Amino acid sequence: MRIKVTLHARSRPVQSAFSLVEVCISVAILAVMIVSLYGGMGSSFGVIQSARENLRATQIMLERVEGLRLYNWNQLVYSNMVPTWFTNHYYPWLRPASREAVRTSGRCKSARPGCTRPPPIAGTCGPST
Repeated sequence: MRIKVTLHARSRPVQSAFSLVEVCISVAILAVMIVSLYGGMGSSFGVIQSARENLRATQIMLERVEGLRLYNWNQLVYSNMVPTWFTNHYYPWLRPASREAVRTSGRCKSARPGCTRPPPIAGTCGPST
């Protein structure tokens, strides 16, 4: 068995690498992708926070309407049993003065202007004679 070893003294090893232009373009593309990723994540956190606040406001209003449902017409119109202004907090377990607490205030009005007595027909206010 013969092994032939050939050595080329003048041959240079093949060098493969990226050019400076290719590296700059790939870094620019990577930078745009990272900025877009972080921008999308920040935007999504804002949308989620807004959705949570809207959901809490809906829950507060539903709580108020459910409370009103328990009163009869005379209790609603002719007494001070139902407060007209209310304040609730997004995180009720936090102190109201805390920066994390989001305060929701509202007004609940039970009668239309000019309607001072129970209506004779549901949904209307009868003549004032």
